[in-house]
Amino acid sequence: MRTDPLTLTPISPCSIRRPLARTTTGALLVAACSLLFLHPATAQDAQSPASTNTPVLSPTRTDAVPASPPDPIPATDADVATLHTLIDRMTKAVLATDVAGYTSCVDTSDPIFLQEQKNWAKDLERKPVEVFSIKAENIRTLNQHQVIADLTMNWKIKDAGSPRFLKFVARFVDRKGQLLYAGEHWKVLEREGVRVFFDAGRENIASMICDIMPDIRKHVHNGFALTIDRAQEIKLYSSMSHLQQSIYLSYTDGLSGWNEPGESIKMIASAHPDKEGMTSVLAHEYGHVCTFELGPRANDAPWWVLEGVAELSSEFYDDNGQFAQRAVRRMAKNGRLRDWASLSDFHNTKQADMQMVYTQGHAMLGYISERFGREKRIAWLRAMATGSSIDDACMAIFDLSFADLDTQWRDALKPKEEAPTPAETPSKE
Repeated sequence: MRTDPLTLTPISPCSIRRPLARTTTGALLVAACSLLFLHPATAQDAQSPASTNTPVLSPTRTDAVPASPPDPIPATDADVATLHTLIDRMTKAVLATDVAGYTSCVDTSDPIFLQEQKNWAKDLERKPVEVFSIKAENIRTLNQHQVIADLTMNWKIKDAGSPRFLKFVARFVDRKGQLLYAGEHWKVLEREGVRVFFDAGRENIASMICDIMPDIRKHVHNGFALTIDRAQEIKLYSSMSHLQQSIYLSYTDGLSGWNEPGESIKMIASAHPDKEGMTSVLAHEYGHVCTFELGPRANDAPWWVLEGVAELSSEFYDDNGQFAQRAVRRMAKNGRLRDWASLSDFHNTKQADMQMVYTQGHAMLGYISERFGREKRIAWLRAMATGSSIDDACMAIFDLSFADLDTQWRDALKPKEEAPTPAETPSKE
């Protein structure tokens, strides 16, 4: 037995950006009610369903399913012209690295999507494109306020990599006679504390997430000693390339999950989902969500801190704590532990060190939790989330410098000296 450093309760021994290799255990199923409909946050003019308490059904059943919205019809010439005008503005803004110009093309009614698009556009300043185009085909009207189209996006980052492209169905909304970009044309499933956006054919995955999220939220809330009342948005992408593109045009690393402040949790939606693996990824990503609740500067903390506490959040489901401890002990023995500075900046961490951000960060967060306890771990994270450097946070909460904490952690990884064998007691015979 050992102590789970997130909850300080006994358990059995055992990514932005989460590595693809990790899998986990299951979670509690929670009964709830659901509704399948168009995106409620941005499709404000879509027809409202009659009830939000339609019973959840197995994906194989068809009775009592909410009625589908009317089929879209070919767009009018006026809508087609307006859409092409918007696409031209978007294209010119991306090519010019005009962040404000691009975001002016985005619908502002959904603050989460808007934040994602601001981050997407901001990355263009770091990694500008040399080629970018958008082609809209099969343009059709959902209702008098919404247009959807099959988009093909082509791009190439300047001085980096090969040309890339992505095809997806996008939605545009009419705001005072002007079409604005509103993201993917999702289906949505909403239940207790969670709202899942997904492509047709992924209903079973969306339903599974709705089942397991209440338990995950409860567990991670306990680890952070907080409660988030708002529903958590989760977006499921049917391909790695779509997930990557939704983050930044420059993003190429493989991942299974993503979260940044003010954004949804983003995940890969496999056609054949592994419930245990999905539970672990969700717990990890929700650990990020809770970390960002601690203060406005939370995302400025060293990257290994952010990923370490997220790994800690999934430990109850993944049993990955012992894996991290064994790994860092081997690396300490072989002199392969990384300097923390090399694991601190997401944009400048070497590819060879990426996994160490998670493993070494997890081991250090586990050490801090077991040595100082949950309350001081949270206070340490909150200090950084409100603007303290890691050294100032260590001095304020642990009464020692980060350099001393690091030295003591590395000393704790060294093999314990074997106690000498006691001498045999002489026989009285």
